[in-house]
Amino acid sequence: MINKKYMNYIKKELKKEKSIMIKYLPSEEEKEYLKNFNIKTEIKIIKQKCLFSDIFYDTEYCIYYLD
Repeated sequence: MINKKYMNYIKKELKKEKSIMIKYLPSEEEKEYLKNFNIKTEIKIIKQKCLFSDIFYDTEYCIYYLD
């Protein structure tokens, strides 16, 4: 099922910026939907430090950009 809220947000923000990076990871159906608007996706893993200790953990972000 396509999450219209995020898809509309992504399309709107890409008109302002060349690319955006958010934690929301799209499903395969959403990726196909975005291809109709020439929007590409790329998964990027970023190391973050925990606020309360010295432990680092990996977080997946998705980069959306216009083709």
